[in-house]
Amino acid sequence: MVVAINILTGVMIFVSFLLIMIVLLQEDKSGGGIGMIGGSSQSFFGASSGSLLTKITTVLVVIFFVLSVVIGSLSAESTKRSTISEYELLVDKYGKEEATTDTVKIVKAIKSAPTTILVSDINNLVLAKIEEEAIKTEFLTYYELNKNGIHYNLTKLGTEKTTRVVELLNSVQFTLEAEPTIITQ
Repeated sequence: MVVAINILTGVMIFVSFLLIMIVLLQEDKSGGGIGMIGGSSQSFFGASSGSLLTKITTVLVVIFFVLSVVIGSLSAESTKRSTISEYELLVDKYGKEEATTDTVKIVKAIKSAPTTILVSDINNLVLAKIEEEAIKTEFLTYYELNKNGIHYNLTKLGTEKTTRVVELLNSVQFTLEAEPTIITQ
């Protein structure tokens, strides 16, 4: 496909060059003769050269536009096939057996699980909205308090547990918002 595109592009460049030359050879309609060879195209091509040059120009313009459409279509088709999906990336990383559509969903879930949450956000925005103590305890097993006691860090989890974290956070409509930055000098 690439070879065909390259060949057609070469033909299009040649047609473009011919089109430029033919347009420059044509005599100005007002009779001023600002063509490339100063109005002597009639003597060069004969008396009926004006209509001949017009016909050649028309044919070259049609060829130019047809080549443009064909090259555009071929390029779009070859580009469409070169797109790599998330599934193909997972097949490359995990192998065909493990890379299913469920794996794609899990990888997206892992990407959306917050790795660090402030203690106040966990208490006010997550745990306060969960009614069952068992689920609160389960949620706190996924995050561990850092040494400073300021925020929780997501522990290294498998894909199933990380998906569970995302499910729990989604059930309480938790979203991370930008934290204010305090600059001290």
